[in-house]
Amino acid sequence: MHKNYIANMIKSLRTEKNLSQEDMAKNLGMNQMTISRIESGQREITFEEMRKICHMLKIRMTKLIRELEKIEKTATEKAKVDIS
Repeated sequence: MHKNYIANMIKSLRTEKNLSQEDMAKNLGMNQMTISRIESGQREITFEEMRKICHMLKIRMTKLIRELEKIEKTATEKAKVDIS
């Protein structure tokens, strides 16, 4: 679940800034296939990659983490209801 959220957020922010995967990859010193795999959820993102991407897209990692915590809390609450 977290991987998909992060992947979707990265892709959404990148496209909002009118950046191609290739542009983003060049700015980050990565290759386009790496960005593609991260955005599609096929590849785990490292902490350092996330830090660089957040910096480039001008989003604080703390915001991303807070959003992940909200998603996890909602999923946990839903699972408790489903078990009942």
